[in-house]
Amino acid sequence: MSRDENQRAQEVARPDDPVESSEHEGKNKPGHTAGPRTDDTTWAIRYPSPTPVIPPYRIADVSRYVWHEIDASDRARLAALDPHTRASYERLGYVPGAERFSLGHFRIDEQHSVAFEVIPALGEVSYSEVFEYTPGTAKRPSNDDDNPPSPLLRFLQLTDKSVPVPMMLEAFDDGSDEPETVQALAQRELVDDVLDYGLTLSAQPPVTTANSNHVSASTCVIGGDDVFSANYCESKGTWYCDNSAWVSLVRSSGSKKRKVSHSRVAACGGNFTTVEHQFRSWSWLDAKWRWSSVLYPIPPAAWFQSIGGGGVKFWKHVSGTKRRRKIKIWTDAPSYFRAWTAFY
Repeated sequence: MSRDENQRAQEVARPDDPVESSEHEGKNKPGHTAGPRTDDTTWAIRYPSPTPVIPPYRIADVSRYVWHEIDASDRARLAALDPHTRASYERLGYVPGAERFSLGHFRIDEQHSVAFEVIPALGEVSYSEVFEYTPGTAKRPSNDDDNPPSPLLRFLQLTDKSVPVPMMLEAFDDGSDEPETVQALAQRELVDDVLDYGLTLSAQPPVTTANSNHVSASTCVIGGDDVFSANYCESKGTWYCDNSAWVSLVRSSGSKKRKVSHSRVAACGGNFTTVEHQFRSWSWLDAKWRWSSVLYPIPPAAWFQSIGGGGVKFWKHVSGTKRRRKIKIWTDAPSYFRAWTAFY
């Protein structure tokens, strides 16, 4: 990510900002300021913990950690590092936190992928379901349930009985005791060691859920706002149909905790559009509440999704735990994007 992109990212939302309002925030032209925000009333007892150590800078480790935007406490820790490491992180605008582990990545077809991961230090298990369309190939999304399957149940749906099940999926999923999940888990082998199993799993699932209805008109022309809203927007939980031409945008679940953050974004123009999904949780490493960026699973893996001009991408992130969530989207003018976002 370039320095300009990092600056824009920090202007859109910072980890120490109050909780975002569920009202519209963002800008549909350069220079427009964000909307009002509400006070953050979330609190927690701050248990003593050792000062976390920022590891040496290695860009190849991007998928190994949870990433946070740099705040004041991070700058104090960065000051103690060698100049090269400090400058590298400051250029990036983010620092690593807890370690994350893959629990399996499934390629369903050319556009559709599902990837599972666990962050043990946060008690977080989740999956990202992604659809990526190049210009002229976009399809209408299928009508999803407002209550998508939990990470454990989705894994069981995508695999047969020959595939062992990571034990952390069962341990960190709040829905693991649901009757449908219990029944699906029966006679399945549970595997405890993530390193020996999860990082090497690559399997072809037995089912496909892709929708074959192509969108016949472009969203990047006059009247594209109507095309976007007709094909990509729907009422689901706390949702926003931002079908105008936007340059940057923040949407959130506000003070409500949700298991799902969901985005559908159409990018227009010559510049890339960047999308971040984040969730808020207590960091034992930092002894405070922090916003953590969700890992986008399509290589090259990063904590953001990039969409080229004319492209359309869907990203549904489903967690085993309810948390406050937000989605940030931005690009460079004169490029713009249209977006549908939802939290449920």
